[in-house]
Amino acid sequence: MIQHDTNSPQLTAGGPVRPGFVAGGTIQGDRAIYIERKADEELFDLCMKGEYGFVLTGRQMGKSSLMVRTADRLRQTSVRPVIIDLSEMGTHTTQEEWHFGILDYLDEALPFTTDPFDWWEANSHLGYTKRLGDFLTEVVVEEIEEKVVLFFDEIDTTIRLPFADDFFAAIRALYNNRSEHPKLHNLSFVLIGTATPDDLIKDQMRTPFNIGTRVELTDFTFAEAKPLAAGFETTPKKGERLLQYVLDWTSGHPFLTQKVCAALTEGAIDMADKSDVAEKVSSLFFADGADDSSIRWTNRYLVNRPAAQKE
Repeated sequence: MIQHDTNSPQLTAGGPVRPGFVAGGTIQGDRAIYIERKADEELFDLCMKGEYGFVLTGRQMGKSSLMVRTADRLRQTSVRPVIIDLSEMGTHTTQEEWHFGILDYLDEALPFTTDPFDWWEANSHLGYTKRLGDFLTEVVVEEIEEKVVLFFDEIDTTIRLPFADDFFAAIRALYNNRSEHPKLHNLSFVLIGTATPDDLIKDQMRTPFNIGTRVELTDFTFAEAKPLAAGFETTPKKGERLLQYVLDWTSGHPFLTQKVCAALTEGAIDMADKSDVAEKVSSLFFADGADDSSIRWTNRYLVNRPAAQKE
């Protein structure tokens, strides 16, 4: 039986449900198996040091799960994480609405003395990008004593926004202004999405987005993925053998690995063998009528990307 992600454990007559597989979506809570990779420590260390970072890679590689996991770890320290989901802002929005949405996220996450919305209105003579930069400089780093990390998730949704260049240029300016405003060392950004650094500032007449450290999200190795074997609810030896069969097909891609593992649990797992894994992979991805959203998204991305770059 597949156990899906939740924030509160489900109890059965036999006790707590064993964590299981989550094929798609952010992995969090105690009913999902989270696989730690090298990127977990790299991103956490960057945040603790107050450095800028970005996790820009393909879809379904575990970017959002890494972000949530890192934010949870930071909350156990003196660092204040703020997760801003840019997909919630939409792409059919005005520049004012978009920037106001970021302000709303900050207001919910941080304990300001100044009312952010009153400050925003009092500085309405400034442009939206300048106003946001000044708010971060004059209010956030002045009133929040701890380090603050702003996670911007789904940054690829900004690619078609006409004001995106200004936004990312403002982030770069905040980094460059650290020498003049030392408290800005307490503010850092982590950008997460499927875009590339070249996508962020598209105007070739402007300085490209050339700051921050890239955190690479790699496919699972067998050693990293080994905790997944427990999700099969069979003997350790049997579970690890099935997991190796799965990795032979998926090469450790996080989403594909979780999806195949989850599908295998729908049958008699103790009787499953290498041929059953092959059959399950074939039915999921190669059979007539097979329709995987991740693969369809990749096809659209590769087809449409050249057109997007010319705009």
